[in-house]
Amino acid sequence: MRHYRIDGSDNFVTTHYDDVVDALEIFSADPLILRPEERFSYSSHGYNLISAVIQEASGRKFLEIMRNEVWAPLNLTETVADHTDYVIQNRAAPYTRRASGQIRNAPFVDNSYKWAGGGFLSTPSDLVRFGFGVFSEGGRDSIVSPETLELLLTPPTMSDGVVADQPYGLGWFSYDERSWFGHGGGSVGGNTLFQVPPDQAVVVAIACNLSACLAGNPKLGEIRTLFLRAGGN
Repeated sequence: MRHYRIDGSDNFVTTHYDDVVDALEIFSADPLILRPEERFSYSSHGYNLISAVIQEASGRKFLEIMRNEVWAPLNLTETVADHTDYVIQNRAAPYTRRASGQIRNAPFVDNSYKWAGGGFLSTPSDLVRFGFGVFSEGGRDSIVSPETLELLLTPPTMSDGVVADQPYGLGWFSYDERSWFGHGGGSVGGNTLFQVPPDQAVVVAIACNLSACLAGNPKLGEIRTLFLRAGGN
């Protein structure tokens, strides 16, 4: 299925959805762009569909599963779904930048249409806890088995037997011969970088309450290198 529209229109959804199944209407009427396993194509909406599948298969609300199976076991006390109608303590105001460089308030969006695809609020500290909870390879702090982690990191194999020419598994990019894993994310009024070099027991998380702040501040991406040097010493 498709990714976000080229014109960015489905990044500015203002409709509220109480249920992840209802939110599928954002793309459910659009044609599929490829046959399954024909070719790799990145899609954030694919994760919204996965959240609906998990909910329907389990008989439990998707956000309930996230709270009980991920956030609570990892003690992610500052991670929540982005409910625009809730008062969320310490929620950072979102900003965008005009072409002139002037900072302005970001337009209103309701991220309930994509909770699984980028609709959670969190902090760098919680993201670090999450990183250790996923990438500790079955250690005492891990919520996934080594076999599951391997599945998350392995690029898919196409129907013709060829492995997709992308360093991407299920939700995670893998770079430099698996020397580090991670993912970046952008939304209206926010930008995040998450990287894990597994052999150094380090998790690097950067969160900005400004659209495209990482692109505008490339030096932020070098923070990982500083921590790796510190870890090496």
